[in-house]
Amino acid sequence: MSSDHLSRRTVLTAGAAVALTPVLGRTAASADVPTWQDVPVSLGADVASLDALALVDRHWGWAGGELAGTAYNLALARWNGRAWSRFPIPEPFGGGGVVMAAADRRHLWLMGYGTYYSAFWDGSAWHEAEIPRDPGFSFPVEVGPYSISAARDGTAWAVLVDVVNDRYAAVRWEDGAWARVPVPVPDRGVAQRVAVRSSRDVWISGWYRGGSGSGSRMPFSLHWDGRSWTGVAVSPPDQPREGQTIKHLFPVSRSLAWAYRSWDAMPTRRTLLRWTGGDSWQEFPLPDDVPYTGGALADDGRGGVWIGGGDYGSSGYGHFRDGGWTVLRGPSRQSDERADVMGLARVPGTRTVMAVGQITCRGTGNPSGYAKRPFAERLH
Repeated sequence: MSSDHLSRRTVLTAGAAVALTPVLGRTAASADVPTWQDVPVSLGADVASLDALALVDRHWGWAGGELAGTAYNLALARWNGRAWSRFPIPEPFGGGGVVMAAADRRHLWLMGYGTYYSAFWDGSAWHEAEIPRDPGFSFPVEVGPYSISAARDGTAWAVLVDVVNDRYAAVRWEDGAWARVPVPVPDRGVAQRVAVRSSRDVWISGWYRGGSGSGSRMPFSLHWDGRSWTGVAVSPPDQPREGQTIKHLFPVSRSLAWAYRSWDAMPTRRTLLRWTGGDSWQEFPLPDDVPYTGGALADDGRGGVWIGGGDYGSSGYGHFRDGGWTVLRGPSRQSDERADVMGLARVPGTRTVMAVGQITCRGTGNPSGYAKRPFAERLH
């Protein structure tokens, strides 16, 4: 492993104090750290990115993305354990992005940003999945699915948000259709993210307007245990006018969940959150050398977590386990190419982690002067 692909920082926590201590060289804890390797992606010149990732077993998974040249056409790819290939998508299916969730090979859900269309794959054919309409929403421009999640038991939830009017709808898959579900969101609040591990382990997060006339967005999270909702406290921002939101949720077990929080407008004050039971999250600030992150999370199968990021010349990853951070770079790219991780998932039953995303570079013939293409990487 080349030294330029690895840096190590150990985060020591004592109560509310957090200190970053550099560790030089490779310690016993980091000696067996594997490397990220490129996985060839040949989906056609029209595919610009892979944004969402769902792996259901060692030999099956999906990734959703966008087609080049338009913000309203989606692409879908399937993983067979060895290579990626195009997967048929229902027509017409549009949107400024895609949210996707899968329970197994016969349960896949798609929603498109900025549209009122949802589709369900039953293992042999696509079916339209109607979303319950609400007269308070303004379709089709303002409302979009912010998050969708599914568990191996077939449980699926989604959250749709009207970003103009600060309204939301939480829906659950019931008897072949989406049904509205009441959620005890705080007053002046909006749900944004949902994460499902089972019908008895569901997380929802979002924001609500703070008091004292500041109007700042304050993060919140709720946990469903199959009987009732419980609030799990998220520390408010340090600055009274600094809005923060939870960008990603990832439940691992009944007693472990991860989340990523950052400033609402910019990726600053980045914080990894860990829940091990109780009514609040533990906080672990990201080291400065973890590249810009969009919040994609995946557990490592050993009680730790990976978070994906991006930079020029390569993607970047932060790994947190046993109180310490390891920062890894992905495979080298051209220095003027930016590789951003958009989706991250561990292959079930293994410690292999897969990442998908997009590479942005200068491109001739494109009105913006830039071109995009998808990439995939795998941790070995």
